[in-house]
Amino acid sequence: MVVTERFPDLDAAVAACARRIVEGLGEALERSPRATFMVSGGQVPGKVLPRVARAGLDWSRLAVVSSDERFVAPDHPDSNEGTVRAALREAGGIAYHGIDVGLPLEEAARAHESTLRSLPWPPAVAYLGIGTDAHVASLFPDRPEIAGEAFVAGLPETAPHRHARITLGIPAIREAGRIVLVVNGPEKNAALDRALAPDADPLRTPITRLLREAAGEVHLLRCP
Repeated sequence: MVVTERFPDLDAAVAACARRIVEGLGEALERSPRATFMVSGGQVPGKVLPRVARAGLDWSRLAVVSSDERFVAPDHPDSNEGTVRAALREAGGIAYHGIDVGLPLEEAARAHESTLRSLPWPPAVAYLGIGTDAHVASLFPDRPEIAGEAFVAGLPETAPHRHARITLGIPAIREAGRIVLVVNGPEKNAALDRALAPDADPLRTPITRLLREAAGEVHLLRCP
């Protein structure tokens, strides 16, 4: 089920996003002793995640993973892990399960899949983003990963994207109990409109496949 909400500005959408995340994680922890929280990197998560960190969740029972990661060390400026850890620092310590950049790319992807499959899965909440080209995670238009069934995939560095990457595939994301996205700005809203069109081609607008196959509720929080 896809639920669309519209907000007057980014601050309102950010506040609503944090509430949806906390609700989903809280409900999951009421049902189970442990749960998994999937996050994405970027500027908006830097506004959302500190609110989640301050919400009083029991982080000792939560595993945190990223939807995708650039193949760089955690202290690299482009690392999602570094961004997420900084944004959640007020949680007082998180169990973050990242990638091993000391391995070759494909081997690291296999090792990461093994790690993820050892966690409570599917994630209780997947907090994702959308690109102006309608990509989600590191599933980019016209790339084979979007049509495949891989749980985790390694992507070599391809222009215009810097760094090789490891991304979760749609099969790893679509079973999440709750998926939450903030869609802000005219370009991302236009990308979402294209992705929601009945005749949208997932190879051109990758998030289309996720929206069509999501098992749980999807919250699209839109703002100018």
